[in-house]
Amino acid sequence: MLVRVLMVCLLLVGTGTLAARDVVLDADGGLIADLPHQEMLDSATPVLQRAGFELTPVARFEMKGRVLGQLAYDADTVAELSPVDIALGWGAMSDSRVLSHFEVSQGERFFYWRTERAPVPRATIERYTTNIHAIPATPEIEQRLHMVRAHDVVQLSGLLVNAYRPTDGYRWKTSIVRDDTGDGACEIVYITDLQIAPRLPDSTVALGQTATN
Repeated sequence: MLVRVLMVCLLLVGTGTLAARDVVLDADGGLIADLPHQEMLDSATPVLQRAGFELTPVARFEMKGRVLGQLAYDADTVAELSPVDIALGWGAMSDSRVLSHFEVSQGERFFYWRTERAPVPRATIERYTTNIHAIPATPEIEQRLHMVRAHDVVQLSGLLVNAYRPTDGYRWKTSIVRDDTGDGACEIVYITDLQIAPRLPDSTVALGQTATN
């Protein structure tokens, strides 16, 4: 039976590359054992201004993940603020042997997975993957976000933020937990540092990407 699940997003900022010794994945599998780290902030943290939005930081955030997909947006209501989404996996969902059972795609700010035989429980898939809405802090970080591809290992840090646009009252709220799914389950990340490790061979795992919007 085919399984298809709707999941939502995250983000980060900075430049640089990870040293080769930091890459823990290989053709035989390998795991990123580190869990995303989050530190909640108080209400006194200053609001940021970006692309006509007011960004209210709610937590410091950092993580290392294997890129399951990357999709650029240029036409939706938040594209100027968040031009790229990145789907990431860690733990069991960074293992090539596990990922070889999945097809992954993105579209309309969602991340989708599909499998005929899930090698891990559904709860594991949902807890160890996410689709990040990335808000770059600098033009250099935005350029790097567009360079990210499936099979990369990235390390990112920044702020989880809620976004508000005064001109029309539009609000965009970040998730602050890792086990939610569906609409509103994305992490919205204002990225202040982003590092990309050397890419794994495309043949390592069969991941699919959409290129819509």
